[in-house]
Amino acid sequence: MDKWFDAMIDDIKVYLPQVDRDRLLSAYTLSETIYKDRIKNEKYNNFIFRPRDVVKNLISLKPDEDTVVAAFLYDLLDSGRLYLREIEEEYGEGVVSLLEGLQILKSIMVVRYQSTDKLDLLRKLFLVMAKDIRVLVIFLSVKVIQMDLLEDIPSDCSEAFATEVLEIFVPIAARLGIYRYKMILEDKGFKILHPDDYKKIHTQVGELVKKKNDYVDSVSKILADFYSDHGFGDVKVSGRLKGYYSIHNKMKKKGLPTIDGIYDVFAFRVVLPASYKDGIEEDVSRLYESLGMLHSAWRPIPSRFKDFVAVPKPNGYRSLHTTIVGLSDGTITYPVEVQIRSDNMHEEAEYGVASHWLYKDTRGKGLAMLRSHAEWLKNLAFLHSDTMKDEKVLDSIKLDLFGDRIYVLTPKGEVKELPSGATSLDFAYLVHTDIGHRCSLAKVNGKPTPFGTQLKNGDTVEIVTNKNTNPKLEWLSIVNTSQAKVKIRNWFASQDKQRHVKTGREYINAQLGKFGKPFLTPSLLGLKKFEGSNLTVADRERILEEVGKGVKTASSVVRKMFSDEDLLASDKREILEKKDKRKMQPTSERLEDKILLGGVDGLNVNIAKCCLPNFGEKIIGYVSPVKDSATIHKKNCSLVGRMKKDRIVDASFKSDGDVSRQKIYRVSIKIEADSRVGLLGDIGSTVASNSVNIVNHFSNVDSDGLAIVKMLLDVAGLDQLERVLDALEKVEGVRFVKTES
Repeated sequence: MDKWFDAMIDDIKVYLPQVDRDRLLSAYTLSETIYKDRIKNEKYNNFIFRPRDVVKNLISLKPDEDTVVAAFLYDLLDSGRLYLREIEEEYGEGVVSLLEGLQILKSIMVVRYQSTDKLDLLRKLFLVMAKDIRVLVIFLSVKVIQMDLLEDIPSDCSEAFATEVLEIFVPIAARLGIYRYKMILEDKGFKILHPDDYKKIHTQVGELVKKKNDYVDSVSKILADFYSDHGFGDVKVSGRLKGYYSIHNKMKKKGLPTIDGIYDVFAFRVVLPASYKDGIEEDVSRLYESLGMLHSAWRPIPSRFKDFVAVPKPNGYRSLHTTIVGLSDGTITYPVEVQIRSDNMHEEAEYGVASHWLYKDTRGKGLAMLRSHAEWLKNLAFLHSDTMKDEKVLDSIKLDLFGDRIYVLTPKGEVKELPSGATSLDFAYLVHTDIGHRCSLAKVNGKPTPFGTQLKNGDTVEIVTNKNTNPKLEWLSIVNTSQAKVKIRNWFASQDKQRHVKTGREYINAQLGKFGKPFLTPSLLGLKKFEGSNLTVADRERILEEVGKGVKTASSVVRKMFSDEDLLASDKREILEKKDKRKMQPTSERLEDKILLGGVDGLNVNIAKCCLPNFGEKIIGYVSPVKDSATIHKKNCSLVGRMKKDRIVDASFKSDGDVSRQKIYRVSIKIEADSRVGLLGDIGSTVASNSVNIVNHFSNVDSDGLAIVKMLLDVAGLDQLERVLDALEKVEGVRFVKTES
């Protein structure tokens, strides 16, 4: 049996005990056959690599089984040995998908000078990454192997290849956080593209390299003993000399002829075991404690301190960096950089995006890491900003994993990244704040579309602006990204306070008018008692201001001024409700038995004494941090606003025979509109499109040509009534709509 293969299986079993040995053996055997055929038959074989070397590189990143199989079969599609259907039958759909992605990346030509070509390359990379990030990680591992083969190919080809790697794939590796690959690729590329500078750095660090091992071991022991003496016996300490390319860039940036002015030629890592708060959030207090102890023993250089724990890098990198003076074994007196991190942070720093592979389908610690660091791919879609010196990357959007991202194009071919479900209005605000504010029309793939249209991968989006356009409050319900919502709200917040108050009053009065309720008085008495509190006039004006800014909606305020029953109440409605009251009662004697908590039956719940919810009302559950139970409140209970959001869970009453029958409220509405042909038809179709039944209607036209339409509607509740009233207001010619008692 092949010793290399057996050793590889042993390495994989350390992190993936359930690995299918026979499946990997089949892929390995086939890859070796293809490799030997290529070496034997291809004329120019200096650049042919052995796929198992790629796999050897990947193992340190702890790949899943499909990734290993795809790496073995890297050249399978080119060999013509198996068709896609045969590959899928033998190795599965997942491997086929990875191989197809790799084939796309392999088809990209090497580029050197044209920025448009680089953008096209990046666009293809992003489209592949959006489907499966593992494709790019395999491809980076291939690049690492290929860099070792450049000495055997013509210099013009090797320089073009190294340029591509240094300008494009090194930044990608950095953005993915795979620093092992980043350092290898940039040092190898540096040696090929700048051999004189490489030799210069090599000479200058030559003496340091000779002393390096003893120095690193000595200082590592000093640090380990120091922390052990101070009660940190579980600390792991290691050290290294920084890469040549990194040293070269630091010298170039500072205009230094030698490395003497570089403070952090050596870097030491202090790694502590991770601990968690409540089993979810990582507790970083020990990291800061160990930093303080270090600074108390050796003098830090203040300008060299960086806190990447409180403010992580865009790729999710977290660590405390400090440079101290005096930490020496007596042979080398350079200031040294010390990086302090948890073992979780260290794994992320070493393996980057790959450190998350094992946690995608797990719970507990891995899931907590994934949730806490969902920003590890932030700004990746704007990678060309680093390469081509474009505008700075926007960092206000919180990103999820790649499976939840889409990539769309501007008319000029620039790639923009958005979360799945984003609309064309989200896109407008992502491009530029003013473009969002002035957006008057959106075109998707050349066709005008509503602002709320959800975008798909590969869509080309064009935004038409108008200087007279301003944001509208309804945009807050159209956009899905937090960034766009913040920008819209900030626009409203930037307007004059009195204008906000006036606008808020108008919005609330309009909402009150819809339900036949009296308008707000000058002293705003209708808001005096609000959410269980007695408000001052200043507090009441603040509510109006928040409505005018868009922080609150008029609908939400009115629904706190009146109960749903009050807004729906009329004599006829009360009669209908009493008539159905017998059928609306639950058959169970215990109300608690009729509650679903998070969609689950049979959990321990208690009825809140403050609001005493009744069967059929809208409710929520509030989970106790001590008892294994939840308290059930009305959704509009005055205490809900004071509760911790992370402990609120969805709750509802379950069906029970005739109890499942929906309540129907009979509501009379009045519409005033400009008389025109087709008005009644448009009104009727609008009501029907909202699934509302018209019991009867009456209409006439007054002497001024104004049409008066009265309708009796059956609605299932206040939400449906609000929707149909809003929809009727948008019918051509309608001046106002309101309910009547």
